[in-house]
Amino acid sequence: MPLRTLIPIAVFAAFAFFASRRPRPWAGRFQGLSALLFVASLAALTWWAFGTFELFPAVFGLVYSLVTWGTRPLADPTPWDRAILSRWSPLAVAVLLVGAGWAGTKRFDALPLGFALLPFVPFPFDRSAVARFLSSAWALLALGVALAAMEWGLLSTFDPEMWLGFALIGVVALAPPARLRFAPEDRKLVFHPAIYGLLTAAAVAWTWGSLDPVPAVHDEASYLFQARLFAHGQWRAPSPPLPEFFEQLHVLVTPVMASKYPPGHALLLATAIRTGSPAIVPIVLTGFTAGLFFELARRLSNSAVALLAWLIWIGASRNLEYRATYLSEITTSALWLAGWWVLLRWKETGKSRYLALLGACVAWGAITRPLTMLAFAIPAVIVVLRLVVTRRAWRDLALAAVPGAAILSILPVLNHATTGDWRLSPLQLYTRQYMPYDVPGFGPGAPPPARELSADLRRVNELFERRKNLHLASDLPRILVARATAIKEDLFGRNGDIFLVFLAIGLFHAAPAAALAFGTGVLLVVLYLTYWHVHNWSVYYLELYPAVCFVAALGVWRLITIAADILSRRRANAPDAAVLLTLRAGASFAVILAVSAAVRIPTVRSEVEEKLEAQGRFRRTIRQIRAPAIVFVRYGASHDIHRSLVQAEDDLTRVRVWVAHDRGDENERLLRLFPDRRPYLYDEAHRSLRPLAGPTRSAPGG
Repeated sequence: MPLRTLIPIAVFAAFAFFASRRPRPWAGRFQGLSALLFVASLAALTWWAFGTFELFPAVFGLVYSLVTWGTRPLADPTPWDRAILSRWSPLAVAVLLVGAGWAGTKRFDALPLGFALLPFVPFPFDRSAVARFLSSAWALLALGVALAAMEWGLLSTFDPEMWLGFALIGVVALAPPARLRFAPEDRKLVFHPAIYGLLTAAAVAWTWGSLDPVPAVHDEASYLFQARLFAHGQWRAPSPPLPEFFEQLHVLVTPVMASKYPPGHALLLATAIRTGSPAIVPIVLTGFTAGLFFELARRLSNSAVALLAWLIWIGASRNLEYRATYLSEITTSALWLAGWWVLLRWKETGKSRYLALLGACVAWGAITRPLTMLAFAIPAVIVVLRLVVTRRAWRDLALAAVPGAAILSILPVLNHATTGDWRLSPLQLYTRQYMPYDVPGFGPGAPPPARELSADLRRVNELFERRKNLHLASDLPRILVARATAIKEDLFGRNGDIFLVFLAIGLFHAAPAAALAFGTGVLLVVLYLTYWHVHNWSVYYLELYPAVCFVAALGVWRLITIAADILSRRRANAPDAAVLLTLRAGASFAVILAVSAAVRIPTVRSEVEEKLEAQGRFRRTIRQIRAPAIVFVRYGASHDIHRSLVQAEDDLTRVRVWVAHDRGDENERLLRLFPDRRPYLYDEAHRSLRPLAGPTRSAPGG
């Protein structure tokens, strides 16, 4: 759904939910505040869409004048109320806005001043009639027609998605005011969370196609290398001979060989390395995440909403694709849900063990993805401190810090073992050596890399640093829109924009715990604005997917309950009929989502197979070599810089076939050090492996 469609829907939704509720919850002093917030939101959307505030002064002046003109006198006004609702206030604000416009653009816009004079005009009709009209269905209909007419007048287009969004929002806004209430229900076996965890784990395993799949992108290869180190009881490996032949993105090759990443995710992967099936860990973690997601959704709503939320989540456009990887977001997404669950349990029971588990979740996330866990920790700490102060549970808080501190102590140990300095992390050292631009901040100014880069690493740096230099603070609105659009498409697909309407409705009815989870996801997106990344690499936001899917499911359920209530009004025993219709409609929607997910999963499997095909073919090829050998890899002109055939080994002495970069005539330097190893050349462009004859040797036998 393009932004030009989202803006009218957002404007319509703001008016519907803040001005057309019956009875209005934003009456009195809050009515004016909601109107001003509505106009400020409109100004922000205008800025993102058109890069200008030209429409803001006039619209703000009009709305502010109507607020002061139409608001009934308050029974007990405060000085703040008198100032905000005075008819002189819009005039003063208009003068400031017009003056700022003149100073910034040298243009004089009299329209805001004209609108600000409206409260001074002695209209002969009753202003309460205007207030009643603005809270009626007719005003909502008139706004929808006006927005559609503006769309047609400006762009000569008719957008069915916009009208459908208007219709759904209008149905909710004009329904009798009610909260989503969920009665206690009997727990049935068919709604046991373990079932949905097992189904999700099976879907990921089938999508991946193997329990020992090749890592696709550089990040996965680095995590897997780190896990192999940990599985053999090592923090790092010795630097290889002639390190330039074995360089790999995200891996240190000197002074030692180690992954640049924090250890949390690899420590979990290490538990399955010796089984020969490292994919077991991401599969189990995803199953755990799914089961916990279903349980949390059911606790905050009911089993029907939990089922809808799980179906939206498992059928999300790229959810399974991201989970069929070795990426660390799989660990942190499980930790987010586990943290929310233990926080909820601690709030309900007050038992200190749940607070200790929360500290452990936060700490393990901090040694996995620090910025991601910071987004989780900020709202969680606010909730914890508020409850600790209320309950005077300072002792519990101190005890809960012990497991967290023990987990965090892993970091200085790892730092000292790899870099020799407990304060210097492998990530910091790697950034200095290879990617000085890969730090928080905006614009150019990074120093050059400390090491001489190989050809493929130079290509990566040239591309990424050029784009990082364009990551400017002034472009944050555009960057935010691009990333939010990518997240939306990865969750709901390019044609699933109607879920945004469900999301808006669900947010209006979300319980505080669900709103906190959704807000944590928003905070994650905001914090990552400090980093440059390709806007469609939205795996960084995998942790927020469950909260968004749950809120969207709430919106679906609210629409279903409203429709069932309307259809059952004329029936005998209307409440029972409404419940029956609600269950039938929910089941129908669940079937649609299930069919959609069932169709999507084979497509994801095909995409994963295609993504792994080149590296899988290379792995099968070199496994045919029986004697000790060195395979030099020569990349083609169309080589994907995000993937590597050269992948680090934790102990070269245990490996039969070494894989190294082809460096032309320099290859002989490595071959002289290891004359007992047969040399081969793998030509990526032609997918061919052939024996290599060096300047001082004849071609080896096959």
